[in-house]
Amino acid sequence: MTGRIPVPTGPFSVRQARAAGLSSDRLRGGDLVSPFRGVRAAAEPDSARAATLAYAPRLAGTHAFTGPSAAVLWGLPIPARSAGPGFVTIAVAKSRTRSVVRGVITRELKPELFDVVELDGTRVTTPALTWCTLARECSLRELVRIGDAMISTNDAYVGRRPGFVPVPVADLLAAVRRWKGCVGVGKLRLAVELLRPGVASPPESDLRMVLDDAGFPDFEVNADLWDDDGTFLARPDLLLRELRLIVEYEGDGHRTDQQQFRKDITRIARLESENYTVVRVTADDLYRAPDALRTRMWKAFDLATLRSGLESA
Repeated sequence: MTGRIPVPTGPFSVRQARAAGLSSDRLRGGDLVSPFRGVRAAAEPDSARAATLAYAPRLAGTHAFTGPSAAVLWGLPIPARSAGPGFVTIAVAKSRTRSVVRGVITRELKPELFDVVELDGTRVTTPALTWCTLARECSLRELVRIGDAMISTNDAYVGRRPGFVPVPVADLLAAVRRWKGCVGVGKLRLAVELLRPGVASPPESDLRMVLDDAGFPDFEVNADLWDDDGTFLARPDLLLRELRLIVEYEGDGHRTDQQQFRKDITRIARLESENYTVVRVTADDLYRAPDALRTRMWKAFDLATLRSGLESA
């Protein structure tokens, strides 16, 4: 009878399985793997998210996922080096019992910082606290990318968890103040000043940071644009309104989706007919040839300045 008890479809704890009647022989079956001690699953995790979910059945009630592990559950854009199955990161309040498990990193937090919520039945640090814990391993630019995703009011933000509630900048500022004396607080203080709401994807954040580092004025992000008659024109990724200069990041969807491709042609032609200078940027421009991109942007900036009759600063 025990052998006919169905095995759970997702990762499960050995303790729960035995309580449900599964035998030790069945739990040692060749169709099951043990991603963590005391856990069984049908396959080894192949991503940070899968590894986090695999550890969830044995997460102690006084612990919570944090750092990259919490970020992937929230659907936030962690760096590629952290997106693999590697290590799971959990948080525990100081004075509580630490877990010592192969493949698991435990971060001790001051009890007053231990801000935790439940997400699909799993304890995770809040987005604001998660952002602070990521400062240990993320660069300034990576923190800006993740912070932009947290505060974005754009419901179509790429990859973010459906129903994610944008974090007010004031909450991030408060979290950074509470993080005083902890690892990475200096980076967090710089990053929070660089965040912009309305960003729709990680590359948009990266593009904005490249232009910011190059010394360009502050661009409006996904702002509505109207013609002189009050007709809606577009919502460009980046805009210098006075110079009528627009920068658009063209992801692969703009190329592979035929309807989107045709809409882009019509939209850009309309913008150019209204005397806007439009610079289109691809992933190759942004990540493989940023120097050439900066040069092209300064040429477009100078041209837009001449067209507008303004002097370049």
